[in-house]
Amino acid sequence: MSALKHRLARMPWRRVVAALILVGAHGAVRMPFEAGVESDLRDSGFRDWTPTVSNRDQLAQAGFAGALGGFRSLVALWYNLEAASARMDKDWVENEKFHNVTTSLQPRVWHHWDLAVWDMAWNAYAHYGRIAEEHAGDFDGFQAANIEQPRYLEKGIDFAKRGMKWVPDTFRMPKIIGDIYQIPSKYNDPCAALPWYLEASQKEDAFPFVYRAYVHQMSLCPGMEEKAYELNSALYWSADQRTWTVRHDMERLEDHLSLEAARAAGSRAELEAAVEAPDASYRDVATLAMYLLEVEGDPGRAVQVYRMLATGGEEVPEFYRKKWAFLLARDPERTEAAYAALKSLHAEDPEALLPSDMTALYEIEERLGVDPAERIAPPPAE
Repeated sequence: MSALKHRLARMPWRRVVAALILVGAHGAVRMPFEAGVESDLRDSGFRDWTPTVSNRDQLAQAGFAGALGGFRSLVALWYNLEAASARMDKDWVENEKFHNVTTSLQPRVWHHWDLAVWDMAWNAYAHYGRIAEEHAGDFDGFQAANIEQPRYLEKGIDFAKRGMKWVPDTFRMPKIIGDIYQIPSKYNDPCAALPWYLEASQKEDAFPFVYRAYVHQMSLCPGMEEKAYELNSALYWSADQRTWTVRHDMERLEDHLSLEAARAAGSRAELEAAVEAPDASYRDVATLAMYLLEVEGDPGRAVQVYRMLATGGEEVPEFYRKKWAFLLARDPERTEAAYAALKSLHAEDPEALLPSDMTALYEIEERLGVDPAERIAPPPAE
């Protein structure tokens, strides 16, 4: 230190000032460059992770050193394999720990979050479901069904919510939360699934089926039938969106709304007047048909009104042709005519008859003794 002071003392003051100015100028020039490099690293995901004590506890010494040394992707891959090994061993505590490490090392890789959710809310959940079945009636079964299964569903949701913070631009995280809420074997709560499917459907990378899933769950949510019908109707009249689910929901919602309107009607005369009005739509005719069928219990007259719908043209959903034919088939003397109408509909549009229709169609073919080689409906599963 004294040597440095001695050299500075002997150095002319002009040279000292010049050196200080040069160092300061160099720093001023490099500062924007360094800030840009830091920004690029941050945007590229290389400043996402700051090691903590818990990270050090979870990572082996070599892995921790590798993560600090810039080999985070390799370390993450290694711990992803460790999570897979724990999955095979049904060690869900270790599996969760490894997923926590992997998602911490590469938080912007949505696949890591997705795997973590899948292991918690599907694989671990199914594992404890099997234990609940094997030990039904004892404490182990009770604990698996009422403590472990709900706990791992929540762990899956927690991983997905944390993933949304790091990969906010993809539909996958909110959609998988919606899946957990709506699947009958899990929460079976379509109303809780709605906001997650809506959020997922608004992401730029969302596929059309995500929005259809949102509309479908709304159709299952009590009290939201009117709104669901409005959205589902738009899908139905869009040819590229008319899936079996959209068709089934359209039919189910129209039946529901027609029955509500029929039960709320003061009389048949009131509904008949609505049908004759200049601004009447096919929905008014459907309400009258439902009134005759369900309120008055008069299938003979209902068949006549449904025939108006069946011959209403392209502005009327094709499922009214099916409803008219199935209702007509109740009359033994008109079963053959009804079956001919159903065969014609199926020939024009094989998807018009839904899987749920096949049981009724099979019974008609059985009554008529149709040759098995010429039948439309397969035998019902035993």
